[in-house]
Amino acid sequence: VLAELFLDDGRNVSALMLQHGWGFLVAIPPNVEQVSCMASARDEARGNTVGVWGLPFYRAKPAMSISFSDTGFQYVKGSLLSVLKAGGYWWLDMEGDIVLRIDLSSQSEFSWAELQAMVGRDILVSGWIVDRGRHRQLGARDRWMLLLNSPAHLRLY
Repeated sequence: VLAELFLDDGRNVSALMLQHGWGFLVAIPPNVEQVSCMASARDEARGNTVGVWGLPFYRAKPAMSISFSDTGFQYVKGSLLSVLKAGGYWWLDMEGDIVLRIDLSSQSEFSWAELQAMVGRDILVSGWIVDRGRHRQLGARDRWMLLLNSPAHLRLY
């Protein structure tokens, strides 16, 4: 059972936790009804550098320096080099050795035109980084892949 928890006065408990920096926003469709509320709370905490946002470990990692120790949930910043459609996925190639993948099930959450407009600009993205070292095709450049499933995890930097 998936549920949202609210206090007697109507405040969303997850949003309050995000507002205090006590965690990270993770939006996974179709459970995105409250995502704009959650994103606002996250952005407020990040702007005030409270909770996890005040800890050096949780600062965004430069795309150029992603390594094996950075697998798992991360914030990554860097330039978006290109976007393309291939194999049913949308691929966003960042500088360094990292690519972002948007699965078919999440593509309706994004605007292709808005993604294209971000090319050449610096972005901040959050999600799970996986090591494609053994699985990538011969000649493929990007060792690291971040699975992107909601626009709440992507913004201009």
